[in-house]
Amino acid sequence: MNDRSKTKGRMAIYAMAGVYLLYQAYMIFKGLPRSEGTDKIIMIIAMIAFVIIGAAMVIGGVCKSSQLMKEDREAMRKAASGECKEKESGAGQEKEELPVKDPGEMPDEAPEDDPEKTSGQDI
Repeated sequence: MNDRSKTKGRMAIYAMAGVYLLYQAYMIFKGLPRSEGTDKIIMIIAMIAFVIIGAAMVIGGVCKSSQLMKEDREAMRKAASGECKEKESGAGQEKEELPVKDPGEMPDEAPEDDPEKTSGQDI
């Protein structure tokens, strides 16, 4: 796995963790009416912290992932245009042909493990 794939996976996990923190902030918000005194102040502080951190994680993860995908698309476009240019430049060039030997010019030797070659010899 290359570094780019690891970064993409990490950004997805950050975004999911951010969504979870936002969910927890919502659950704290729902529980606020039942709390009293210092518990209520602590829950409000935790809720605000979860909202800020969760939103930052979601926004950061999504933005970085979209940036990485955009870079990948640009790299693919460059690679595709590079291949097209190579094909166009190669189309005008003549390829060097290898000489083809006439079957009559080929040596008439059979491989050593050929039974016809060794059949006339004494072992």
